[in-house]
Amino acid sequence: MTVDKRGQRDKAKQTGALLRQYRERLGLTQHEAEKLTGVRREYIGSIETGRIAIIYPEPFNALRKVYGFPGWEILEAMGYETDAAGAAPQGQADVVRLATMISLLSPADRQVIEEMVHAMRKRSRGSGQNE
Repeated sequence: MTVDKRGQRDKAKQTGALLRQYRERLGLTQHEAEKLTGVRREYIGSIETGRIAIIYPEPFNALRKVYGFPGWEILEAMGYETDAAGAAPQGQADVVRLATMISLLSPADRQVIEEMVHAMRKRSRGSGQNE
C-alpha cells in the first residue's frame, strides 16, 4: 500500500483521535492511562495528536487491553484493510506478526535484520523482480 506523507499524517491523526475517544470514554487522563497500561504518557500523547504514525505491538496491545477497543478498528484507522471478521488479510497479518517478533529483539539484532532486508531488496531489484 502506497500512502503519501499527507495521507500518513491524516491516518495518524485519525488513529490518535479514535484512541483518545476510547480513553476519554473510560474517564481516564493520559497520566492514569500510563499507570494502567505501562505506556508512557508522552507516547500516548504523541499517538493521540498524530505525531506517531505506527504504534508498536507492545503499546498497541497494552492500550487495547485497558481501553477495550477492537483491534480491527484501529488497524483500519491506520490504513490496513480488514476482512469481514475484522482480521487483516494474510499479507498484512504477516507484516504485523513479523513486526511483533522483530520488536522483541535487541537493537543490534534488529539492525542485522534491517541489513538483511536491504540486501534482499537489492538482490530482487538486480534480478528484475518487483519489490
